[in-house]
Amino acid sequence: MKDRLFWVREWVPELLRQLVPDPVVELRSEPSSYYVHGTFFYDETKQFVLVQVLHTVELATHGEPQCAPKVTISIDRSKLNVSGARVLWPRTQDLPVASENGKTRFALPALDRYMALYLKVA
Repeated sequence: MKDRLFWVREWVPELLRQLVPDPVVELRSEPSSYYVHGTFFYDETKQFVLVQVLHTVELATHGEPQCAPKVTISIDRSKLNVSGARVLWPRTQDLPVASENGKTRFALPALDRYMALYLKVA
């Protein structure tokens, strides 16, 4: 990380926001991290969205564990109406879902290396 240019950290997210100003779903980490990645997939019935979140900092630090940032997911309700969220791995847990300003938001519990969850499509 010491060789990375600091401006890339700010420029890439800003460029993405200009290219896709109103994304359907957005995964954010606080503080911002290169090492938190999320993927979103519909299941066959289109009643659920499988979300996988990966924290890869141990790969960059050669196995040295680091605290994961706080992760939130924000969904544009006009494009994808989600009524619930449940963590499937590493521990089953229902997540409180909040709605405001046309967005559905929820915070993930403490992230270790990997987390899988389902979003229930309303």
